[in-house]
Amino acid sequence: MTVTEGTIVVIVSTFFILDSAIGPFAITPVYWKSSGKPTIGGISSEAPDAFESCTKTLFCSALTVQGYMRKFKEDCNNDGDIDCDDFVLIHHYGAYGCKGTSLEGNIRKRYEQCKQYIDQETDP
Repeated sequence: MTVTEGTIVVIVSTFFILDSAIGPFAITPVYWKSSGKPTIGGISSEAPDAFESCTKTLFCSALTVQGYMRKFKEDCNNDGDIDCDDFVLIHHYGAYGCKGTSLEGNIRKRYEQCKQYIDQETDP
């Protein structure tokens, strides 16, 4: 990837690297708008700094991802369930872009490590 002056490159959570994205989940303005434009602290969703104010905080970023997943949830891997495997693909490839896709390289490795850790923590 070529990075030019003014481009924001963010390494997010554990594995996403995206251009023109902000915050812990590398959210773009289009993603935020598609999720319903959540805000915190009484800021209007139409305020000039609403996107940036939201996506720089973990809580509002999480609200954004939750809204996006509610709106665009689908069974990306055709296993009959809509679960974390689908949500990570939707987040990475965008709305309606996850069918027939898979995570690759470091992204896949980090997701699998996280998933394994969560599975260990939730097993009785």
